[in-house]
Amino acid sequence: MHGAGTSHFTLRITIQNHPGSTVIKLEGRVVGPWAEELQAVWGDLASTLKERLVTLDLRNVTYIDVSGMQVLRQICREKKPSILTGSPLTESFAEQAQRNTTNDNQENV
Repeated sequence: MHGAGTSHFTLRITIQNHPGSTVIKLEGRVVGPWAEELQAVWGDLASTLKERLVTLDLRNVTYIDVSGMQVLRQICREKKPSILTGSPLTESFAEQAQRNTTNDNQENV
């Protein structure tokens, strides 16, 4: 588990490995330094996944800034994960993360 907890100011990253699949569970805000932490976690994890299916659990994400969305888009480009959502807000995050855009700096979060 990574991150500093589940306060609305932090991000908790939990990696759950199952036979043939991995779940990346995010809770809180994917912003600034926490987006950088997610990028670091993804960098370490991506090379170990090989053919494993990836699920990205966004059900408890409360906010994503531009830097956080860039990381989520990278994950989506590289592994095309299934994405779990639980509200219109997290559905919107998933749609934005899966968008195939050439301008990741566009702020539409």
